[in-house]
Amino acid sequence: MGKKRSFFWESLAPKKLWYLVGLITSDGCLSKDGRHIDITAKEQDFLHLLRSEMEFKCSVAKKMNGQGQQSFRVQISSKSFHQFLQEKGLTPNKSKTIRKIEVPEEHFGHFLRGVMDGDGCIRNWQDHAKRISQWYCKITSGSQAFLGWIDQRLREVYAIKGSIHLEHYGESSAYILKISSKYSLKKFLGLCYENAEFALSRKRAQALQCLQSL
Repeated sequence: MGKKRSFFWESLAPKKLWYLVGLITSDGCLSKDGRHIDITAKEQDFLHLLRSEMEFKCSVAKKMNGQGQQSFRVQISSKSFHQFLQEKGLTPNKSKTIRKIEVPEEHFGHFLRGVMDGDGCIRNWQDHAKRISQWYCKITSGSQAFLGWIDQRLREVYAIKGSIHLEHYGESSAYILKISSKYSLKKFLGLCYENAEFALSRKRAQALQCLQSL
């Protein structure tokens, strides 16, 4: 009997695999051919690091959007990984249809870090009346159901409370899950970024700065 073929994603440590799933959930795209998965980012260096960390065989390429803005992408070719992602809840044209991802509880923080590195935002603003710096973080998605699933899981398992609202951007709109209370923000960013071995350096620096100030 021949040796069973192994695939690159099966040899990844679970914390790397579920980070990658989170990143694809936010900044990835599953093709309809059942094989290719794209990951797009503005930071070319990040994709080179991701490629090395996840042992991708593909290269980092330039990508232009409809407005002529440049970004970068890697395109993974793996029928088995494409199938695995679909089994966990991802589909082609997922942005508005995604509902939830089957993530093991022990790896939910790694998954969330991937989502945050893709579609997350960490910001602070000055409250001049109170003379203090206020922080918040948010995740943007075209699917209210997906953010509702994250919000419910955060509340039930981690006692982290957020709020979901719809924001309009000209002729388009998106749903936002926002976390701003000091208690919830500290728990959320700690879950995602404390002791993280791999993350988008810009987001990790913002998260650690926020945690140090709380």
